[in-house]
Order: sequence, then structure tokens, then C-alpha cells
Amino acid sequence: MMEHIDEAMIQLSALFTASPDGVIIQDVEGNIQRLNPAALALLELTSEEECKSMPFQQLMDRYQPRDAQLYPAYDDSLSTIIGHKPASSASKHSAILTLPSHNAICVDITSTPLSDNQQQLLGVLHLFHDMSALYQSKLESQRANKAIFTLIKAISHIHESIYAASPEEDVLHTPSMDVIGQQLTDLISQLLKTPAVLLVSFKRTPEQKLHYIAISGLPDKQVQIRKQASGHYPLSEFLQPEEIAQLERQQIVCVERANQRSPFSITSTASTRFMWIPLVIQNQVAGVLIIGRIDPCTEEEMALIKAVATLTTLLTECVKLFARFKDPRLEGIVLKETNAIINEFLNLASHEFRTPLTVTMGNIQLALRRLEKLRSEMAGQSEELSRGIERVLNPLEYASQSTRVHERMIGNIIDDSRLQAHKLELHVSRADLRQLVAEVVRTYQRRHPDRQIELEIDPLAEPIEVMVDANRVKQVTHIYLTNAIQFSPEGQPITVKVREGEKDACVYVHDNGPGIAPEDQKLIWERFYRAKGTALQNELDLSLGLSLYLCKELIQLHHGEVGVKSNPGQGETFWFMLPLSPTSSS
Repeated sequence: MMEHIDEAMIQLSALFTASPDGVIIQDVEGNIQRLNPAALALLELTSEEECKSMPFQQLMDRYQPRDAQLYPAYDDSLSTIIGHKPASSASKHSAILTLPSHNAICVDITSTPLSDNQQQLLGVLHLFHDMSALYQSKLESQRANKAIFTLIKAISHIHESIYAASPEEDVLHTPSMDVIGQQLTDLISQLLKTPAVLLVSFKRTPEQKLHYIAISGLPDKQVQIRKQASGHYPLSEFLQPEEIAQLERQQIVCVERANQRSPFSITSTASTRFMWIPLVIQNQVAGVLIIGRIDPCTEEEMALIKAVATLTTLLTECVKLFARFKDPRLEGIVLKETNAIINEFLNLASHEFRTPLTVTMGNIQLALRRLEKLRSEMAGQSEELSRGIERVLNPLEYASQSTRVHERMIGNIIDDSRLQAHKLELHVSRADLRQLVAEVVRTYQRRHPDRQIELEIDPLAEPIEVMVDANRVKQVTHIYLTNAIQFSPEGQPITVKVREGEKDACVYVHDNGPGIAPEDQKLIWERFYRAKGTALQNELDLSLGLSLYLCKELIQLHHGEVGVKSNPGQGETFWFMLPLSPTSSS
């Protein structure tokens, strides 16, 4: 018997030492007894002896832990997990820790009580799983969300400022382009986390003197020096003749820091290379985007840069075109052209980003399927292995959910582009509206087991037959349910109803959210509109500004109607109505 126990202890000790996750064991009084090598490396500790007998809480306080909010809140608070309270059952959370090197890491902390055979508490085992890459992805998603919505808002209001432009001025050098240009450089800086972004136009002279329109990432003093020197320095002060020729061939020029010529100091930026992206207007290079980089651009980042450069030239064309008129009666034309610019950019961006996203989604789903299969095969075989699989599944499931959000955003953008071009096609067939809605509700019930999502339909009733594109009706139901989950309290139910009338059938989605002000209830169906006080969420679908507009357009293509009933503080009921098929209505 003792031999078996010794062998088991040796195996446990080997697992403790070899575990890729950090492990810290504390005794019942809260003092640290063991740390494995992975924990020492993760927390930048020099030795196990350094922390032995130290209170676990004291060690955690060194790292100033704060909630990373990667997962929905668990019953146990962060204070329980990091040792401020004794743990009586397993608890889990994500936290941001600040290391001695001043770097921040995100960790998934699982704390499990250790008990003897008499269920007496012996201590707590804390498992630290590094989630920094996933957390960084979340931050990038939030930055992109903020940047893209800011940009769309700026584009949507461009018609308010373009009348200040003069047709005699340089195309890029107008007061309105200064404002728009700053939005563009800020967008690139936020999305690419690049040290410096400059938007520059060329003076219409043989020397091609540079005029600085917008600058992001440089100290205020350096920005001021460059803007004061606008129009003084020709392009030849910055680029070699062969580089200028390459730029004039409308090609991107990349210059290493050591070779970058400049009459200004470039010591204030951490950039190791500079990219000169030509801005082409009427087949002429009218300016450049200069982007400082530390690392080479990925394929996706290059696609984004090209998309924003394209948007810059489209905006400039709009400014140039309407600068000729200066007639307030042409406001409708301005709005039409502005919308055309938005459509062009969104269409370009959606196609540039769809391919890598599809590959990522496929890889995540494949890994999830393999792990689910392994977990089912090993059920009951090894509790330790099952816990290990669960640790891997958690971040994968989060990544899958995050990728689904981005995929839905891109789908919405492509649908919108097709709607604006009148090229969106419906694939209509006879369908049971009850069944279509029930399929979507069941998906959300599985995806959100912690939410109370109720479906009120009579399973024995006759089918409600409609002539529809089934996928588009499901898409509208998806959007209604997504908004209900996003904007309503977690403890409150969401109710979905399907009702049949004489000639129409109606789907209702009710939640107990904050409600919608009467003045917003008609406006929320407009393209790119967001109700006042609506917070940006962790997704790139431009919030209600695009999704509800798509709902309205898709249902109207089916000769139906959409609407909302709501009072502030009393929740909201979103509905859509579809005509019954001729057979049903007769």
C-alpha cells in the first residue's frame, strides 16, 4: 500500500513541477507553502523560498490585481479568489496583474479547496493560466470599435463642413480636411498602435513641398514645429530620387529609420521604419500617409492601411466636388455622396478582413470539436485530465464567441453594401414562422444558459406559413435577441412570442431593459443612428446604428413592417410583421 502511495506522490510532484500553468498552494491560515516553476516565471519571482510562509494575500497585493472582465461574473468575487476571504468551494475569475517589470499580464485564476479524507480544509490550490494574448485581443476589439464608430460618425457629418472648401485650394489642404484628417490619423494610430501617423499633402509646385494636415503620436512640440514649417520643405528633403519615383508610380515606399532623411528630429518616435503610402486623386499623387512602425505590418494591417488610404482619397474627392457649388440647396446631393463614400469604405474593409477571420473561426471551431470529443471519450477516466481540457476550452469558447461577433459585423457590413447598391437578393420559399423563430431561440438558450429566454408558442398549433427568405428572417430574430441580451439586466427574463392574425403574423421580443425614449423610437431604425446614452459594446457591429437599420430593410423587402413599443424604465418590445402566404391567409 505504501508503495502505491509513494508512487502516486511522485507522479503528483512531477505534474506540479512540469505544469505549464502556475500553481500556488496555501495552507488553511492563508500562508504560501509551495510554488511551481511556472508560477515563479509568470510572476517574475526569483525563488520559491522568497515567498514561502508569506500570506497569499500579501503576495497578490504586490501585483495590484484588478478584474479583467473576460468572463461573466461568478458567484465568488475576485477578493475571494486572491485570498481576502477563505475559499469554501472552487472559484474562478480573470485578473490583471502588474509585474515587477511594470508589464501587465492577464491571468485566469482557479482556486480549489484542498481537504483531507474527513473533509477538513487543509488549504487552497491556486491555478494561474496566462490569458494575456486573449485579453490583448479584447482590448484591440474595443479600440477598433471605438475608432470605427468615431470614423463613421465623422464621415456621416462631413457635409456640415465641406462648404468651407475652396476649389482653388490644394485638394487636401482645406479646413475641413484638417478635421477629417485628424480622425483618420487617430484611427490608424488606435488600430495599429503605431508610434506615429502623419497625413501630408503636396503643394502644387514643381518641388512638391509638404503641408502637414494631421499628426498623431508625436509630442505636441514636434507637431507644432512641423505644422509651422508646412510649405517650406520639398519632398526631396525626405526621400531619395528613386523613392520619389516609386511613390509617383503609386507604390508604397518603406524606409528604414537609419535611411530616413528629414529636416526635423525623429528621435521623439520609437519607429524603426517609415511607410509612405501614396494618396492618389484623379490619377495624381496628391499626398501621403506616413506611418512609423516598430514591427513590419501584417497582411491584415496592410489591408487596413490601404482601406483608410482609399477612404482618405474618397473623402477628398467629395470635398473637391462640392467645393464648386457652395449652395445649401444641394444638401441632398452632399448627403448622397457622403453615403456613397461610407459604402465604398465599408465594402472595402469588409472584404479585406473577411478572409483571415474565416480562417481563424474555422481553426477555433476545429479545436473545440476535437477537445469536446476528447472530453467525452475521457469522461470518468481522469478528473485531472478533464480539468485540463476544461481550462483549454474556456478561452477557446470565448475566442469563438468573439470571432462570431466579428463575423456577424462583417456580414452586416456586406449586407448593407448590397442594399445600398440594390443588389441584395432574397431566396424565398414557404416556411413555418413558428419553427424559424423557435430554432433561433433554442440557439440562444444553449449559448446563454444563465439567461432566462422564454418562447411562447403553442407546439400543437398549425404552422404559420409565410413566403420568406428563411435565413433573413432568422437574421432579424438574431439581432432582436442579441440586443435584448445586451441591454437588459441578467436576472430578468426575455420573452419571445409569435402571433397569427388574419392576414399577417407578428414576432415580438420583449426585455426589461432601460427602455427607449419616445424621440428615439423612430430614429433607431435609421442607418448609423445610435440612441443617446447607448454605450459602445465589445463588438464591431456599430451597435444599434446598423443592425436595426438592416432589420427594417430586410423585413420591408418581404413587404412587412418593424416597430418598437417602449417607455423609459419599463423595458422594450421589438416586433416585426410579415404577410401570411396566400394559402394561409385564405
